[in-house]
Amino acid sequence: MTVALNEARFLLAGMGEVFSAQRRQSREACKPDTSQTYYEDWLDALETMAEMQELASRENQLRYRRAWHNAAARTKHGQPIELQEADFDKGAVHAEIHQHQNHR
Repeated sequence: MTVALNEARFLLAGMGEVFSAQRRQSREACKPDTSQTYYEDWLDALETMAEMQELASRENQLRYRRAWHNAAARTKHGQPIELQEADFDKGAVHAEIHQHQNHR
């Protein structure tokens, strides 16, 4: 995914700064320095870049994240995950947005 985004010139401008800031926030929050934290920081930086470049609002990103989790939970192992309208729970998204904003 990183290569494809870089080839599309998505990651070139500012990603290093955004990712560094996210890593710094994790250290200041005393999060463990693990591969999971590194992944979460990279994903958070990627989502921030998508929002900064007006590709996807934070609300829409969280809406699809929640829908993806809902779809994955109802899908049998080994089957393709397909989003359905019922996977989009608007109330949960608003609560998650508030939680995510307080996390930063």
